[in-house]
Amino acid sequence: MKAITPVIATVMLLLVTVGVVGVSYSWLNGLFSSQTKNSISIPSGGAYCSNGEIKVHVLNTGNSPLTTSGIILAQVDGNDILNTPFIGDMGSYLSYWKFDEVAGSVAADSSGNGNNGAVSSNTNWAAGKVGGALNFFGSDLTHPSYVSASVSSGSLRFNTPFTIEMWINPTDTASCYAGECTLFARSSATQSNLVYVALSPGANTIRFAGSGFDFNGNYAIQLGKWTHVALNYDGVTAKIFVNGALDNSKPGAGFTDSGSAGTLYIATMTNSARYYRGVMDDLKVYNKNTGTFNIQPGNAAVLVNYPATEGRHQIKIGTSSGVSESTVTC
Repeated sequence: MKAITPVIATVMLLLVTVGVVGVSYSWLNGLFSSQTKNSISIPSGGAYCSNGEIKVHVLNTGNSPLTTSGIILAQVDGNDILNTPFIGDMGSYLSYWKFDEVAGSVAADSSGNGNNGAVSSNTNWAAGKVGGALNFFGSDLTHPSYVSASVSSGSLRFNTPFTIEMWINPTDTASCYAGECTLFARSSATQSNLVYVALSPGANTIRFAGSGFDFNGNYAIQLGKWTHVALNYDGVTAKIFVNGALDNSKPGAGFTDSGSAGTLYIATMTNSARYYRGVMDDLKVYNKNTGTFNIQPGNAAVLVNYPATEGRHQIKIGTSSGVSESTVTC
């Protein structure tokens, strides 16, 4: 048997090395390609304005389901919308008054929970931000203007978390009867003003109150202009959003709702005080503080539902793989 020469030995070593490296590369490549990859894109036309909202469709271009933890950046006009009501699916409503009836004395609850509101005198149907709206003219005890609903036990219970949203277009705050312009007030049989939202005159800021918190925002609401207001409580912190941007927040522990039957008022604190003067549209109540989503690989879904004010808006959605951007004009 012939001895292996140094040249042959060198060639054999190289062949073995190449083989091992090839196997190692194949194994490593398979390992990395099987790792979870979160990646999205906003397709052409994926950002648009509809029904008073900026909606953004995103396509999951990764290899695993896209959930909340996969999004590391979500902004509209520089406002962070992660963990807000404006991202994902907020699910079913506790109540939803569209105010699209055009005429009559009933404001229907579109949630299916039956919390229809009785429209008082001195209240007119009007054009809204989306479809119809109600125009409130309450000035004193003899000229009330509001919507009231008798809430059955459990049908509008404010378990934490919860979110309230509405569009408002105030015409006057200086002459709101008895000092404040109430937007929303929910009482139970045992708790007065369990949840209370108002427009404070003078500063024209939003007041948000409940058991455990009571504070005002900083943004001055303009008269004669549509403004979106959202109130949010996650069980720890109460937040006020104006036109999608966080206006103010305050810790609020100890909020409870007995769940007993009571009365809900829109545009008044009771049927005889603190009347709001102006137009209101699309009042929604959820039992969540932020939306959820689960977008499968290769699928697209609406990820953003943001208040659509007039003008051009910049959207940024990012994962660990990069950021996708788009613009839309409403």
